[in-house]
Amino acid sequence: MMFRRARPKRIREHARDMFWPRIGLSRAIRYWWLRLLRLPGTPYSIAAGVAIGAAVCFTPFVGLQWGIALILSWLARASLIAATVGTLVANPWTYPLIWVGLYETGSWILGGNGADLADAEMSISYLLAHAWEIFVPMLVASLPVAPTVGVLVYYPMRALVRKQHRRRIGRRLPRAGPAE
Repeated sequence: MMFRRARPKRIREHARDMFWPRIGLSRAIRYWWLRLLRLPGTPYSIAAGVAIGAAVCFTPFVGLQWGIALILSWLARASLIAATVGTLVANPWTYPLIWVGLYETGSWILGGNGADLADAEMSISYLLAHAWEIFVPMLVASLPVAPTVGVLVYYPMRALVRKQHRRRIGRRLPRAGPAE
């Protein structure tokens, strides 16, 4: 094939590129940011998709977040691609922060009725044995946190997409030359 690699990437190279892209992290982020702003659709659909994807990341439904974001985006007539990009808010670097923040917020809302994680030895067996005591505070916290995150993402994203669309339209319009 014409544009195929001479030597296909190995699994190790794919895994490395997931955590640290070959072109550099800042350049990869900029690339995906510009791709997001240039998606086809209205500023509402793109911003709503990203907001729904980001909001769903602040729920305890790990593994289901992508599917939930797609369903909610479809119901809201938002961009499914933008929702998928919005779910990237939750990644291996941010999951621990999101989970601890949700758990602590939920425990605070419930009045401290959660498992005592500070003194616990974190292991899979402990988490499975106390799954309900950990899940409930996270679920309770996600009820106010997820919509708040959605709103905080939606309005700036809509303004940025609108600005990008206007800039693209401005480039397409013919420029007025000197009067003859």
